[in-house]
Amino acid sequence: MITHNHNKLITNYILVVGLSLILGGIFLQPNMDLIHGLFTIIQEPGVLITDHFAIAGPGPALLNAGLCLMIALLFLKLSKANLSGITLASTFIYLGFAFFGKTIFNILPIFLGVKLYSMYMQESMKSYIHIAIFATCLAPIVSVNFLGNNLGILVGILSGIFYGFIIVPVGQNALNFHKGYTLYNIGFSAGLCALIATAIIRSFGFELNSVFIISDDYALLILIMLLVYSIGTMILGLCLKEFSIKEYIILLNRPGRAVTDYFLLHHPSVVFFNIGLLGLICTIAALLTGVTLNGPILGAIITNLGFAAFGKNPKNTIPLMIGVALMFVLTNAQPSTGFVLTLIFVTCLAPIPGEFGLIIGIITGMLHYAVVSFSSPWQGAMNLYNNGFASGIVAGFMINIIQSLKKIQ
Repeated sequence: MITHNHNKLITNYILVVGLSLILGGIFLQPNMDLIHGLFTIIQEPGVLITDHFAIAGPGPALLNAGLCLMIALLFLKLSKANLSGITLASTFIYLGFAFFGKTIFNILPIFLGVKLYSMYMQESMKSYIHIAIFATCLAPIVSVNFLGNNLGILVGILSGIFYGFIIVPVGQNALNFHKGYTLYNIGFSAGLCALIATAIIRSFGFELNSVFIISDDYALLILIMLLVYSIGTMILGLCLKEFSIKEYIILLNRPGRAVTDYFLLHHPSVVFFNIGLLGLICTIAALLTGVTLNGPILGAIITNLGFAAFGKNPKNTIPLMIGVALMFVLTNAQPSTGFVLTLIFVTCLAPIPGEFGLIIGIITGMLHYAVVSFSSPWQGAMNLYNNGFASGIVAGFMINIIQSLKKIQ
């Protein structure tokens, strides 16, 4: 059960992360270049994959991410939402992609669109705020219309508002397809919206292509950040009262199917320990690939920090990562940022191995690797949660087969 202390603890945790990013950005680039770099980030279309470290440097990249997180926290407070595991899941995937795609400008129309939907439904924004935060994965739709195709700021803003408005009903119904077996439901839903947006934009003769803007110059800084956040959060969990190995084992044995909010089921000490441990495991996995750490990889691992409070744990994620690694070897592919992102983001399918075991988990990871390799162009690279879109397809495919076979047995 969420209490006032839970709300305060989660608020303070988000606040510390956000302020540390803002102060880190100012420390790294304490002059007008910081503001110039922030505007450089805002002026990019933000389609996959645009590393903010590459286009503006570490100071503006950290500042943009920190400001984005503070905006989300402000909206959470204004909506008077109860904070729980879904809060960390939504804010940290939102934060992760603020390192490659989201800006303090292109997220705002999405929020407004969801707000208008809540008004239309005559319901409090409290019921939709987490969906709004997740839905910012469509932020490039705003930037592409505003910047990439020179259609004007009004078209960009209206596009964001429109897709923010429709993402709620699309997301609610998309859940029926994969039945909660991908944790990135809004990523799948946003992929459907991006397919429509891409078709419309291309119908007017504009071409949308993915990009690959990556910087390898800040790997040490990124590694330090990941270690500080991961180990620091583990220590936080251990230092809180009532930490219990026995309770953590119970958490590890939960399948993680949506909705599994660990803050509703366990003491915060256990949840924060899980967050830090999963972040550390993902960091080690990324390092083992030999690919140099960069903004998108940082964003992917930060995403996992959030979802370690909302369904993910080492037991139900590692089989999926093994499956991706195995498929990588079988296809004789070369190590790349895209491979690392798939290795980390495949964990959104955690409920499948969580419920059906190691072998099914490995097979699911292999299938996800194949699908995600081709799914981004379908969406014009405008859905930042491409792995979420692919995972919805994979989850729906796998679950329908598994459940049909179980009925036969």
